[in-house]
Amino acid sequence: MSNLQIVLLSQLKNHCHTGYDITKLIQHSPWKASHQQVYRELARLEASGCVSIEEVMQQGKPDKKVYSLTDLGRKMLAEAESQQPAIRKFQDDASAMLFLKQPGYYQSMKSEIEQRIAAIEAERASCTEALLLLSLDREQRLLEADAQWCQGVVRAFASGLTQAA
Repeated sequence: MSNLQIVLLSQLKNHCHTGYDITKLIQHSPWKASHQQVYRELARLEASGCVSIEEVMQQGKPDKKVYSLTDLGRKMLAEAESQQPAIRKFQDDASAMLFLKQPGYYQSMKSEIEQRIAAIEAERASCTEALLLLSLDREQRLLEADAQWCQGVVRAFASGLTQAA
């Protein structure tokens, strides 16, 4: 099950919602998804039997689809709630670029990270949503660690520590 599917099922755990309602709810959360992504994943969840749809007739408007969890959806959500944490693998662009031994990449990366940290700090100043604050805190801490790592990589390249690699 995808992370977005977990987010969507969690929004249906205690209440039935329309796709529009769910999109609005998660806009004020740490999770970011477009309404197209939300509707696409709701369709997948419906096709897999995790959610059901009740069509509500509206006068002068298209019918409204109200989503609710099925027993299978509750089971899948319970499995997600009990899953063990996964530690990320770090085989990303920054790791691959180590082989090129170009400090400029890491200087630029550090600069971009510092800009994102400044944006997070500005966002935190006006944020009142607890989950979003927790998410911003996590993102900032991870970025600060990456900025320190970039600084260490630049120092290592400058001192020739990677010459034997």
